[in-house]
Amino acid sequence: MTDRLVAVDDADYRLPEPLLGALSTDVTSSSTSMGAAVVDAGMSAASTAQGVVYPDGAGFGPISFSALQAAATAASGTNKKVVMAGTITTDQTLVLKSDFDLGQLTINYNGTGVCVQLGDEAVPSHRFRGTFPRVLNVNKSGVGWASVAGSVGIYVVNMNSCAELVVPLVQQFETGLKVYGKNQGNAYNNFFIGHLHNSKVNLLIDAEGDNATVGYGWSNQHTFYGGRYGHNGAEGKNQPGVRHIKITKNGWASGNNITFITPSVEGACPEYHLDIDSIENVVINGRYEGEAGFPVKVIWRSGAGRNALYRGYNLHEVVEVFEAGGTQNQNQGQTNKLRTAFDVGSFVLENPQANTRGLMTFMAAGAALAGSDPLTAYVARLTANSWMLKQATDANPTVVIDPVNKRIHLGGGVGAPTYGIQYASSGTQILGHLLFEASRDIGLSTGSKPRNIRASNFIEAGQYTTAARPAMTSTDRGSIWDITLGIPIWWNGTAWINAMGTVV
Repeated sequence: MTDRLVAVDDADYRLPEPLLGALSTDVTSSSTSMGAAVVDAGMSAASTAQGVVYPDGAGFGPISFSALQAAATAASGTNKKVVMAGTITTDQTLVLKSDFDLGQLTINYNGTGVCVQLGDEAVPSHRFRGTFPRVLNVNKSGVGWASVAGSVGIYVVNMNSCAELVVPLVQQFETGLKVYGKNQGNAYNNFFIGHLHNSKVNLLIDAEGDNATVGYGWSNQHTFYGGRYGHNGAEGKNQPGVRHIKITKNGWASGNNITFITPSVEGACPEYHLDIDSIENVVINGRYEGEAGFPVKVIWRSGAGRNALYRGYNLHEVVEVFEAGGTQNQNQGQTNKLRTAFDVGSFVLENPQANTRGLMTFMAAGAALAGSDPLTAYVARLTANSWMLKQATDANPTVVIDPVNKRIHLGGGVGAPTYGIQYASSGTQILGHLLFEASRDIGLSTGSKPRNIRASNFIEAGQYTTAARPAMTSTDRGSIWDITLGIPIWWNGTAWINAMGTVV
């Protein structure tokens, strides 16, 4: 007889339903010993597979700084990342040297130094990614920052080529976020800023040493995306030393080529909202939101050069302070402001087609928006050969400065201008007649008189009837033609006389 399985009722082999329900609860709840063991085993397996290092007990009970630092240390150099959520209070420095995901972690810091450090002060680190925890300094009391002197919220040192460093919140430190080069380079990093709030200096970009120092650092070529920079209103207004963003010139070429995209610098507390002492830095489409009577302020230090603020809300109201030595720092709000120390100026313009082609064209108010043609409706036009001025409705220039022919032409705007003045080897030549208003004189009776008047044809004196002779003073001397008498007569200071000296 062939062996075969005998069908049976599976109820004969199952646990009773009440027992199955209780077992299911134990396995799926991390609050039971069985559930915790199962989930810990699952997390351990997932951590190994995904390269994640969790602190001991993360998500299943009390968390601690020591467990977090142990996990961060374990992740260092292993291509793993450390992950933690929750809230801890500590006076210790969390040192990160790997990828990290701490966006769901809050650190209440009650120490006197650095809360979180990313990187190593001795060697450079490369290509980390991560989200920092929210860090708050709970030692701050009252207004000012004396109670948190020396403290730093997040310290990023000697990091290179980090594609994504997210900073959700740093609050109430002496220095909020410090990006620093120490005997090494700190460069090519992308920072995504959430809120830097109520630190004395919310963001500091700095480096150690200078060009003359054997050991030096640099902090360059970073990009900062977004970010709200603010202070509590109770801190007061225009407070000395308070900054939102500060870039120093310490270090070899430190602080250059840094880009800020849409930051919001707010409030009346900072003495200067932006304090720039380096070169080639750009802020794009920022928000410059001060208070009534306390606009956003920018100081361009002596080492600041070729920096630019490009557009943004209220940029035209930003107050700029220039230290001696700072050059070519540009504000392109509604009013452009630009200083240069170079002989060639701030702009070098060249039309490659011809010297008669335009370099700059100025339009009357609203003309360009109304669709007027810049070739004809201009009010000023500059070429390499000439500078032309007119009213927008004039068909031709009314003033032309012509350096090629050494002339200044004047016209009425109808035809090409032909009158004016030009250079001559022995003086200035008049093009056309020299005309005066009837009430105007050449020279003064007491000074500033022509030395001699010479004519190639004749000098025509004024013509008057005897009854209409001009009124003269005792200091006047000169002649007229008396139409009534038909002779020339002279004023000698007291009377009109003829050529014989007889009073007439």
